[in-house]
Amino acid sequence: MMDFGGRTVWVTGAGQGIGRAVADLFHARGAIVVAFDRHWHDGGERPYRAVTLDIADADAVAGTCEALFAEGTRIDALANVAGILRMGPVEAMTDADWRDTFAVNVAGPFHMMRAVIPAFKNGGSGGAIVSVSSNAAHVPRIGMAAYGASKAALTSLTMTVGLELAPYGVRCNVVSPGSTDTPMQRALWSGPDGAAKTIQGNPGQHKLGIPLGKLATPRDVAETVVFLASPRRRPHHARRPAGGRRGDAWALILFVSRNDPMTNDQYVNPFDDERHDFLALANDAGQFSLWPCFAAVPEGWTAVFGPAGRAACLDHIEAAWTDLTPAAA
Repeated sequence: MMDFGGRTVWVTGAGQGIGRAVADLFHARGAIVVAFDRHWHDGGERPYRAVTLDIADADAVAGTCEALFAEGTRIDALANVAGILRMGPVEAMTDADWRDTFAVNVAGPFHMMRAVIPAFKNGGSGGAIVSVSSNAAHVPRIGMAAYGASKAALTSLTMTVGLELAPYGVRCNVVSPGSTDTPMQRALWSGPDGAAKTIQGNPGQHKLGIPLGKLATPRDVAETVVFLASPRRRPHHARRPAGGRRGDAWALILFVSRNDPMTNDQYVNPFDDERHDFLALANDAGQFSLWPCFAAVPEGWTAVFGPAGRAACLDHIEAAWTDLTPAAA
């Protein structure tokens, strides 16, 4: 199990959906969690600290973060999860919907990262930032112009911060889910068959279905966020995270340069919940990857097998990352 004991993790958008799942899972793994949202639908009753904050408000973010640091709160990881969705064709979209979408989905993470970067730099022990983007960042959706554009901006922003913080050992990654069973997703449904229609797809809107017949869950995404923020993950120059999409199934792939492919002889799960199975993949270039079993294997990659189990998979990845040149070198 990935242990976050003694580490402090800040999570935005923790009121519901993926953000709630991320905060809950970090807490379950031993982290000191500081959770942020502008609305707490259940009154904010949590086993961890819940802070009311509108991340779109630059002054509020700066003041809240300053106050937290002044009282001795530290930060070892930041999860940017807060987001909103405003639907509509471009010609009918209001200025307010466009501004609000970018205010929360892009400016909000910008405000948070700007406020905490000095703490990461001065901490001397690295850290991690994980932003939850969307496959809409690189796959167009009719009626989702503002959302897709904002998530593309968030992806680019996070990667840029990753370059700027690499010399300090701070890892920045992006998780790009597809259709996930959240209140945001359910708001798009017009009836009780909403999930089935999402899985089936809509050719008239150029939207592929999900071949494996399964929506992602908030816990699926949370597992990936926690994995990427784990203190076991070391910085290096070759890692390229990318949200993978085949048929709108959620997936996240981790590429690591290798001289030889990873060889495992069974489906392996690097996490601690048997519901989430990952395949070990390799390609002819000697790269290896972890890929969710419920997402179609991408072209050019092949599942590889061996006798190693879950723990061995983690050890293999740890050794591979250790072998790579650190980003600060």
